Amino acid sequence: MGRNMVFIVFGVLAVLGVTAIVIFLDNMPNKGSTMKHSPIVLSNPVEWLIRLRWFACAGVVVIIWMSSSVFEIVAGPMPLYVVAMAMVFYNSLLKLSERCRGRNQTNFNRNIVLQMVMDQISLTLLLYFSSLPHNPFIFYFVFHMIIAALLLHGRAPYCLAALASLLVGGVLVLEYLDMIPLYRLRFAGAEMAITMDGLYLASFFLAFSSTLWVTVYFTSAVHRYMHRAQAMVRQKEKMLGIGQLVASIAHQICNPLDGIQNCLSTIGKSVEGDEHLTQYVRLMTEALDRIERTAKRVQSFARPRGLRLQDTDINKAVTATVELIGRGNEFGVSIVT
Repeated sequence: MGRNMVFIVFGVLAVLGVTAIVIFLDNMPNKGSTMKHSPIVLSNPVEWLIRLRWFACAGVVVIIWMSSSVFEIVAGPMPLYVVAMAMVFYNSLLKLSERCRGRNQTNFNRNIVLQMVMDQISLTLLLYFSSLPHNPFIFYFVFHMIIAALLLHGRAPYCLAALASLLVGGVLVLEYLDMIPLYRLRFAGAEMAITMDGLYLASFFLAFSSTLWVTVYFTSAVHRYMHRAQAMVRQKEKMLGIGQLVASIAHQICNPLDGIQNCLSTIGKSVEGDEHLTQYVRLMTEALDRIERTAKRVQSFARPRGLRLQDTDINKAVTATVELIGRGNEFGVSIVT
């Protein structure tokens, strides 16, 4: 009962520790950014992965120590410590190379793929040295697939899922053929029996591999949807800015229109005796009125109020347009309304 309680407490502490790390990374300010909640993963994914791996290395060392020294589940922890030290070593090299690497999208993608390949190899070795077919930490491959689908595009996440399947499947096949030694876990002072039945291993591999591929598919689909939604939001913001600019221009147009209309009204009064000039003044007044109405509609573009339908006399509009641009019969053109 006491040992089971220790296991439960250890599991709760592990979950709380992972949650605290995720919250810490999510709220950590990014270099060169003034945003309070900056998207670290999207702004600098390579550095974010390196930073996350330091926490992973510390967690691996703590779990190895707890499993071997406290719970005595792992009898020979030395291979696991070697893998953990290898993770620290290559993460240090990645940190140094990141400072000298050019910051373009191609280098980002290559660096991310390289890191994830090394992480998958390290995780496979850690699982192999601690009874891979019965180790619950094999589910950590799902986290790798989620990160790959979020940071990479195209076929790269599926290639990483295939690599993980090949690594785990290769270990299972080699253990089944007795080509590599088996590492057993110890519970209650006795080694756990490892089932190497072919049907069990095949079912285990099928469930594991399908989980990885389904995870990549759904995460990629959600990521693409988020990208489309963000693009739509950016487009709406651009249209709003354009609408405000056009409304400002229309406001500047309306101001001199009032003066022109007043002057035209004065001119119309002075030519009331000339029917021909009076007609032209009337047409110009109507044209200015249309320009004013158009400018006011453009101003309302920045604050849309919905669609309003109204009846329009098309014949009248066409006739007014013909009268404004000149007589059509001068060129032998006749318009029937």
